[in-house]
Amino acid sequence: TCDRTLGVCFCQDGFSGAACDVLACPGETAPCSGHGQCLTMQQLAQANGFTYRSTPDDPYTWDADAVRGCRCDEGYRGYDCSLRFCPFGDDPLTTAVVDDGG
Repeated sequence: TCDRTLGVCFCQDGFSGAACDVLACPGETAPCSGHGQCLTMQQLAQANGFTYRSTPDDPYTWDADAVRGCRCDEGYRGYDCSLRFCPFGDDPLTTAVVDDGG
């Protein structure tokens, strides 16, 4: 809601910005649970080698700067970076594939 006499908006949970038009990053205690970066859709695409919103006013990429998501630190995963990666493979301590001849 906005207080028009003060010119200030009070955003609902999950939104931020002067007009409450920016989707905040998920996370209980901190954005991305303190284990990642909160980036815009455009920044997330660039970080993964893609281009998002290369054409201004493209109706399909209107959310380039309005929607945010998490880019998790190494060892973390999930939409809010709250989950830890678990070791996987034949043996979590194996550093290379070993052919046992069988």
